[in-house]
Amino acid sequence: MKDEQFFNEINDNISVVEGNKKELFIFTNSKDTLSFLGLLQLNKQTNNRKLTTLNSCSNNGNDFLNQIRISHT
Repeated sequence: MKDEQFFNEINDNISVVEGNKKELFIFTNSKDTLSFLGLLQLNKQTNNRKLTTLNSCSNNGNDFLNQIRISHT
């Protein structure tokens, strides 16, 4: 399975890798996210955090953060 298949697009090119821990990591681009996943793999660890990739320097993630606030109120 290719790493890109882990990503689920939400909106405006924001991608998410779902996890079961109550931790959220936010990355600017997919290269950083894939590097993080690669480091976990090198250490024989699995990801169980929610990883969010904004995929654009101009995307500040406000829509995504608003979605999180709404879903946790």
